[in-house]
Amino acid sequence: MNGVATPSSVLRYLQETANLEHFRHGPTTDELRRDGKAFIVNKLCINYYRPLHVYDEITVESWLCKTRVMTFLRCGRIFRGDVLVAELTTYWALVDINNHKLLRADDIVHDDDSLLLAEVENKAFRGADFLYTLKLPSGQHALSLVPSHHDHAIGEKIGIKLAVDHVVAFRRE
Repeated sequence: MNGVATPSSVLRYLQETANLEHFRHGPTTDELRRDGKAFIVNKLCINYYRPLHVYDEITVESWLCKTRVMTFLRCGRIFRGDVLVAELTTYWALVDINNHKLLRADDIVHDDDSLLLAEVENKAFRGADFLYTLKLPSGQHALSLVPSHHDHAIGEKIGIKLAVDHVVAFRRE
């Protein structure tokens, strides 16, 4: 509007930068789609410090901040030259597009002592963690955040277990 970048334009700048990161480090958005998964944004916070115009030459920084339960927090900054123009915080969810269920990256955790094995098909470095794409014994794929000191090669089988935060038990009748 009047040459000022809209919030959806600013989100697109952040997302294009994030897509490039996924392209370089995996999994790419195409790989996610082939696996029946997609990210959807569920919250966006933009702090504008200067007006941002549609045709400004800008630099966009984007990084994955934290993953918690079903929320992937992505942060970003936009610069015009050396001047910070805006900061963004976005909250994303990973969705199984076939059954419309939210997916958690922390449902499956690394366990060296487990007899249940999954094959590492892809990995992406995310600061303190690797985001592994694992092929389960059933042939299904799952994501798992693993501390970065567990640096496994693609094709390697690693021990896994389900992370159960709480158990709901019913009395047998």
